[in-house]
Amino acid sequence: HHGAAGGSHPAALTRHEKLTSVAHSHFIRRLYASAPADVGLFVDNQAVQQQGHILGSKAHLLVPFFGGPDDRLALEFVIQLCEKQEVTATVIRVTKEALLSDSEGEGKAKIELPEEAHLAGDHGVPITDTLHSIPRMADTIYPNVTTQTRLASDTADNICWFKYAPQEDPNAIAPQHTPQVQDALTRVTFTSLSSPRPLHSLVDKATEVASEKRLIVVVGRGKRLAAESHHDEMKTLLNEEQGRKHGGLGNEMRNTLGDVATAFMVSRVSAGLLVMQASATTNQLDA
Repeated sequence: HHGAAGGSHPAALTRHEKLTSVAHSHFIRRLYASAPADVGLFVDNQAVQQQGHILGSKAHLLVPFFGGPDDRLALEFVIQLCEKQEVTATVIRVTKEALLSDSEGEGKAKIELPEEAHLAGDHGVPITDTLHSIPRMADTIYPNVTTQTRLASDTADNICWFKYAPQEDPNAIAPQHTPQVQDALTRVTFTSLSSPRPLHSLVDKATEVASEKRLIVVVGRGKRLAAESHHDEMKTLLNEEQGRKHGGLGNEMRNTLGDVATAFMVSRVSAGLLVMQASATTNQLDA
């Protein structure tokens, strides 16, 4: 997927490159949809070349935590990785501020569906109309989110967060950890971010970190039980990045990697990207 999504081509992608990228995307989406276990997909977006002194440095992991089963998996996995002394991490709990003028406010109660992916050919003809060897893949259908499952997932988010993040309440009972996890947590910084445009804020933060360290962003795919809708902000972000050569594959990326990962991809943040999806059979309250 890197060839198209990583933005390594100086010119707009050819139709063949777009078709190859779509084929890769469909393969990855089938993998995510059918995998009986947790899945992590690594995208090497560091072809957006980093300075030489950074390439040999230790890895730093950045985890945006919005909530949902995929973000919980990402957090748990990063804590495990930080058991290695050469790995450090920053975990950011992200909340979206509402703006009174925010058009998303009106549709807050509605479940927003992703737009249908559309890929235009060289002359505005949809690729799937000109080459039938790669049919358009139907959107993956996820179970309806009920109030009960939403509350259960929100509770699991808090349990997972406070299992690792420092407690503000001095009277709170500290969770018991193994010596390995206690040691790992000395290399993890927990912080929070609240913004009406959280994806833009995260891209800015990642860009800042990537200028100093070899960065890997670890995100939840967020297609199932996502804590926030990024529908409007993603449309804005994709419009802003039209001049960048991500090949016009923004919607295909969204369907494949999810909105948060796509924000980092199209913004050309010089970082590796690990996109995590929790198994659908995982107990959602299992922190």
